[in-house]
Amino acid sequence: MADSPRKVVLWNLHVLKQLREPPLKCLKKGDVKNLRNAVACVCIDSLNGLDMECAMRRAIIWLKNHTSISHEILMGLFSTSQVPYSGKCVMTIVSRSNGPRSDASHMCGMSTVRLRYSDTYYLQLCMPTSRVLWLHKPEIRNDVLIALFERYSFIYTSPRFFWSISPMAYERLSHSEEACEVIEAFASPFNNNLDLYCSLYPEDSEFGSIGDFFTVISTRGVGEGIVSTCRRRWVINPPFTNTIFVQVCDAISKRMNMAPEDEYYFLMPEWPSSALYALIREHGTMTKLVGGTYLIYDHINGTYISPFVDMIFGTIRGRVSLNDVCDLMKK
Repeated sequence: MADSPRKVVLWNLHVLKQLREPPLKCLKKGDVKNLRNAVACVCIDSLNGLDMECAMRRAIIWLKNHTSISHEILMGLFSTSQVPYSGKCVMTIVSRSNGPRSDASHMCGMSTVRLRYSDTYYLQLCMPTSRVLWLHKPEIRNDVLIALFERYSFIYTSPRFFWSISPMAYERLSHSEEACEVIEAFASPFNNNLDLYCSLYPEDSEFGSIGDFFTVISTRGVGEGIVSTCRRRWVINPPFTNTIFVQVCDAISKRMNMAPEDEYYFLMPEWPSSALYALIREHGTMTKLVGGTYLIYDHINGTYISPFVDMIFGTIRGRVSLNDVCDLMKK
């Protein structure tokens, strides 16, 4: 069973507090950097379903091999027994506007969300005000919103998870009379571009998610073994791991046989050895995006960025011109 997000958050805050105090304050800089990375990995793995104790054991083994931190210190840090559990959390949101409140420009500012568990432990997240206002709807209870921020508390240790294809490209792909549904395959309440989007956690349904991608792509429009004639367009920008690429490849291969009218669009690194790259090359077309020449969107900081990584934008059975979409992504 997955550990509760609050347990993971409080453990992370506890470790960060320990790092600011003796004897950990005296650790070598290289060891501290490796320790922080290992702690971030434990949080990400635990919040994504891996047993926390298992994630901690992995981290301890890695740190023993890559740092000079003593066994005693590691065993003390990678334990939840000393973490004071808090069943209470107070949320405050402070917006920093770029213009007068009466001016629409205040939507372009940044907001700070603070979750306070005690005088010692608090979690602070910053993101565009427009996204906070979208999440903080009147019908959403505070405890539901707090749980969302805790589930995604790894935002700032791994911000790349929240990069996406340019919203302008999504707008182009979503404007079509030919497709009855345009679905964003890998997103979250923090970075979705389309109304129909898939995300990891079932609880995200409170914020409009239609479910996790692998369930949705195997069931959407399917009833009694028959797929509806509705043509669906899937926009797929998965996490950049070979494991996910293999799973996506398998899911799409099955869907292609079930729903011959569906369209698929992909943004991924130029990894010729990956199964997903091979699937696109065999059944579709692709265009290379040279690092530094295209833009993607960072939803957490509300800015466009231009990574120096070669990517490909590809399609299988797509009816929208790749050149049209890629032009919208150019720097």
